[in-house]
Amino acid sequence: MNKLKGALLAFILLFISCFYFEQQFGFIKLKPLDGIKELARKPKPTIANVSMGSYQDSLNNYLNENLGFRSYLVRMLNQLQFSLFNTTKAPGVVIGKNGMLFIESYINNYIGINFVGQTKADELIKKTKQLQDSLAKNEIDLYVVFAPGKATYYSEYIPDNYLARKKDTTNYSYYAANFIKSGINFIDFNKYYKEKKESFTYPIYPEYGTHWTSYGAALAVDSIIKYIEQKKKIDMPDFTYRDVSLRDSLNERDYDVGILLNLPKTLAHKPMPYPKYSYNEENKVKPDVLVVGDSYWWCMVGEDIPQHLFKEDAYWFYSKDIYIHNVKTGDVSSVSFAKELAKRDVIILMATEATYDLFPYGFIDKAYDIYCLFTEEKQKLIINKINSASDWKKDIAKKATENHISVEEQMKKDVDYVIQTDYTPIKKPQDYKMGDEYNLPEVVKYLEDTKNRMKKTPEWMAQIKLKAKERNISLEKMMDLDAKYMYDTEVRHKNK
Repeated sequence: MNKLKGALLAFILLFISCFYFEQQFGFIKLKPLDGIKELARKPKPTIANVSMGSYQDSLNNYLNENLGFRSYLVRMLNQLQFSLFNTTKAPGVVIGKNGMLFIESYINNYIGINFVGQTKADELIKKTKQLQDSLAKNEIDLYVVFAPGKATYYSEYIPDNYLARKKDTTNYSYYAANFIKSGINFIDFNKYYKEKKESFTYPIYPEYGTHWTSYGAALAVDSIIKYIEQKKKIDMPDFTYRDVSLRDSLNERDYDVGILLNLPKTLAHKPMPYPKYSYNEENKVKPDVLVVGDSYWWCMVGEDIPQHLFKEDAYWFYSKDIYIHNVKTGDVSSVSFAKELAKRDVIILMATEATYDLFPYGFIDKAYDIYCLFTEEKQKLIINKINSASDWKKDIAKKATENHISVEEQMKKDVDYVIQTDYTPIKKPQDYKMGDEYNLPEVVKYLEDTKNRMKKTPEWMAQIKLKAKERNISLEKMMDLDAKYMYDTEVRHKNK
């Protein structure tokens, strides 16, 4: 009996020791949990944090998050909850009927529990229409594009406890009806995809992802091209996506909700469609397009589609981060808003139902102030900003003293300066034509010099040959595309 107790004790000690040694030395490489940015760090004890108890809390948190085999144990527990009780602790994830996974923000917008309200919505609609008309006078088109939402598309899989709370008015229903009524340029993919659901050849949404599939995104790109061509009366690059293959190995986007469950293995899933894209850019017009939107446009950018279709391929993610050709180049607050808008041919505001309550991410208000306010209104706006910023007021007072004028006079000078630099629309040149920048003599010379540098660099040419083969285009065309990309990144953006 004593031997049995000793053996049991030894086993328990060995078992506990395994967790300690795994934590200290990491003998077994385990996949970290998804959705966790950084584990808690070991705190340092001080008299203050020990006496207040914060050290003990931090230490407990550190030991919990860094326990040996923790990721494996969490995944096993998650699997038991998912398999036995059809539940998950993944933040924001909803398990729908037949195992369909949703992000809760999509459902909340679908059932209307976060409707922004008629007053706020009407104000936005009014401003959008006025801005659209003002931009049109400057040869800039403004389009609102609503991407499809998974909750709308697969509403039959939403749990009943959510559907029981569905409202008559939602952000989508109110915006969509009134955009059309107000004459706003509006592309409603949410309605279109739902209506055509039974006729699509391939899935538009994956079971365990929250974004549209590559096939679903390609359909939208094709429609957007045709819409711009019709509105601007131009012939844009041809975009082909008909060669579609079904694949069991999913890209990250097609399993971006499933991964949040942190299960030991990938869930069994249907194969998803992956088109092969091709382009004809010869003698075509590439309009300068700015897209301001949520992650649904990221799906196109991530596959390098827009850079073949648009001159600059500018993407303002939530109107905060700036991406050019899938590379972050800065943030919106650091550039001249008026100058950025003035050089565009088309501005697209895109949102899916998960972000209808956030739409249009502050863009309309800022652009409206530039293009739609009278001078007196702009003056009042800036004066209010000055009065609410103590540092700005102090700076004006200091400059007034230095310039030997009154504070009121100095404030007027500052207000006029801000209006001129930040709140005055910039008009396009009279002889402006879409897609003509690459034909300017200095740009043509830059492109030719760049292609000559390519030819003298074997490693560079090897990469270009490989890309030309992958895209099924000529070597000369690939060199031209790379040279234009170099011009966009090395010259144009540095001269802004």
